[in-house]
Amino acid sequence: MSNVSLENEVIRTMLAQRSVRAYTDEPLPDGVAAVLKEVMRRGPTSSALQTYTFVFVHNRATRAAIRAWCGDQRWVEECALLIVACSDHRRVENITVARGYAYRASDLRILISSVEDLTIALTNASLAAQSFGLGTVMIGGIANGAREISQLLNLPPRVVPLLGLCVGVPAPSQRSLEARPRIPIELAFHEDVYDLRADREAELLADHDRAVIDRGYYDGRRIDWDEVHAPSNTTDPVEYDAYGWTEHTARKQARTWWMSAGPKLLSDLQELGLRLGLEEAAVGGSTAEAEEGRA
Repeated sequence: MSNVSLENEVIRTMLAQRSVRAYTDEPLPDGVAAVLKEVMRRGPTSSALQTYTFVFVHNRATRAAIRAWCGDQRWVEECALLIVACSDHRRVENITVARGYAYRASDLRILISSVEDLTIALTNASLAAQSFGLGTVMIGGIANGAREISQLLNLPPRVVPLLGLCVGVPAPSQRSLEARPRIPIELAFHEDVYDLRADREAELLADHDRAVIDRGYYDGRRIDWDEVHAPSNTTDPVEYDAYGWTEHTARKQARTWWMSAGPKLLSDLQELGLRLGLEEAAVGGSTAEAEEGRA
């Protein structure tokens, strides 16, 4: 095989990937949604189970209602299309029971493989949309309002909304954005074995922080000190020119919000029909029975 080159349309699209968080009021060009569906279903899936369901939300009022349950991100409402990706445990269980077998699959294991599959599908959709000159941004906050969003979309039991993708025509302010900095290759990639020393890791993280700070990437996006120490009477000790990727990442994981968000997600998953405890997984039960109960 001859030497490969970055001068390839697909590679150029992938390397230019940038989340877009502001859109015009223009609708998507005709035929785009159909193309997105095709590239999404062509993505690889675990054991060909295809344990996903996608809801294409075109209605702005519905997107506005969803916005309230996934971090109040305005672009969820303002984009032309929101794709809500769901982990679908219902279909494969119904098939198993209908064929006369006991359903013994682990909901936790299916959940993991389903998330892998639907992430691949949304990535395909994002790249395809960008190749048409459109903008996209992933919405991980969909999982935060899994139960409420499920009700808004009239999802059946055991179909759980977890991830979203906004698609739309980028606003003028978003059309010349550079690709966002990523952690250095040496931090994330290894050959044959993991061989990164702690001192080298710290050095690389410091370099990445400096690159992010120099670009002003977190200007106006700093996580407030009170979100980590709420309520707090102390002053934020981190200076403006020291707030980089590591500080922002640490604050995201330290927010007091997690004290309620984590338990809510687990509760939502169980309320939507997933059996995530060992005892529940052993009991099983068909989705058909769950749907009868819901009706």
